Amino acid sequence: PGPVWATVDRRAVTLSWPHTQSAVVGYEVQELRKGEWLPLRDSESVLGEQLRRCKRLWSQRADRDGEPARKRTVLSYTRPYPLGGESRFRVAARGARGLALSEEVTVRALA
Repeated sequence: PGPVWATVDRRAVTLSWPHTQSAVVGYEVQELRKGEWLPLRDSESVLGEQLRRCKRLWSQRADRDGEPARKRTVLSYTRPYPLGGESRFRVAARGARGLALSEEVTVRALA
């Protein structure tokens, strides 16, 4: 995946990144906990629905215009985030060749 950026408010963190590769069939958001990268439980289903919607829209535009329309699509995932502390996240993109991992992003919660 491309670069990942984070938006933090007092209650939540939102991670966003561009989806530009049609070969990607799924995403998951991972968080570093006690030295191990763990997938966030619902991220795969939330992002899967966004990805299906994007591909459906691309297909409809291609049918209407006669050629594939690839607008830069941004996917995002929001989760509750406690006050204080710091976390590290990354995004894993799944395709035919396996997983591709984004750079990690460090998030510092607002106090």
